[in-house]
Amino acid sequence: MQFDTGSSDFWVPSSHCKFCKKCGNKFFRESHSKTFQTDKIPFTITYGSGSVKGIVASDDVAFGDLKIQKQGIGLVNISDSCSDFDGICGLAFQPLSMTGSTPVFQQMIDQKLVEKPIFSFHLKSGSSDGGSMILGGSNSSLYYGPLTYTNVTEARYWTFKMDFVEVHGKGSRRCEGGCKAIMDTGTSLIVGPVLDILSINNAIGAQHNATFDLYTVDCSTITQLPVIVFGIGDKEFYVKPHTYVIVYQDFCYSGFMDMRGLTFWIIGDVFLRENYVEFDWGRQRIGIAPAV
Repeated sequence: MQFDTGSSDFWVPSSHCKFCKKCGNKFFRESHSKTFQTDKIPFTITYGSGSVKGIVASDDVAFGDLKIQKQGIGLVNISDSCSDFDGICGLAFQPLSMTGSTPVFQQMIDQKLVEKPIFSFHLKSGSSDGGSMILGGSNSSLYYGPLTYTNVTEARYWTFKMDFVEVHGKGSRRCEGGCKAIMDTGTSLIVGPVLDILSINNAIGAQHNATFDLYTVDCSTITQLPVIVFGIGDKEFYVKPHTYVIVYQDFCYSGFMDMRGLTFWIIGDVFLRENYVEFDWGRQRIGIAPAV
């Protein structure tokens, strides 16, 4: 499963999803479950990378020792794109749910399965454990110093006010005076408005590649590239070039991507691979600190 703070639905491929099987995904056999229920209400969810369709159902769902009873799930029968993930576990808020179901983490709180109404992510590149998601709290041994908190400004996505983004030493500050951003574990890169992304990529010497619609970087220059600075909660957080440049064989590209018509920023895994993030559901705030 992909644990995604940028959506609110929990869905899995059904045994009727022929496309999912072609993709090699594992699928859920409802006939094998004694607790499965459905009224066969249809749903559709559209993501940046494609869409899924199916019926709304419910079943018991377990994460390690945590067992949620009667969790609303989407049972996907039709998908239009392959993924490395079999399904998605949405960790954003109820108003964003396309199936009308109570989100997984809200269920954990309501059913008293977690110690605190908090979950957190440690996705540090090169970490010995491969990264972790903590349900019910944080682990202070995985980050440096105290967490810096910023309030959720709209409880659909994990939306917050970002103070600025700049390329260190280049005088190319964007989002001057603050702008809307969402913290999204389900997005690999950092996505922003066209002109802002163009400015940042120009400052790091990235060139637009029309074939792939990405900004490419000379792989031999990575160690000389500047750090990117994010201003959040009156503090500065950093992303180093070996994290924001994605290396694929001998092809290197910038982790900063634009999206036509986008007016806010999507802060994805490029940021989370350098910074520990706590999602405080109870107080509706986000806590950030440099990751160990």
